[in-house]
Amino acid sequence: QQGSDSRSETVRVRGCRGEVVALELRNGTLRSLTYNLMAPSGRTVASASLNPNRRNGARSAYIQLPETGTYQLVLNAESD
Repeated sequence: QQGSDSRSETVRVRGCRGEVVALELRNGTLRSLTYNLMAPSGRTVASASLNPNRRNGARSAYIQLPETGTYQLVLNAESD
């Protein structure tokens, strides 16, 4: 689409088994965000798309981490 910009990024974060996490987006210019959370073992823990609005942003479902170690969060964003 004309006027849109796509970007991908991988973020590494440490987590402990049993911790509960969520991804929160504040207001901004993102049209959509797709994320994949990969456990230290390589297993996909969560995968979804968020469609924030400019006023309220968006939040993922709460995710309970199944393992202790370094997780990879793969983000694919599309902005206006």
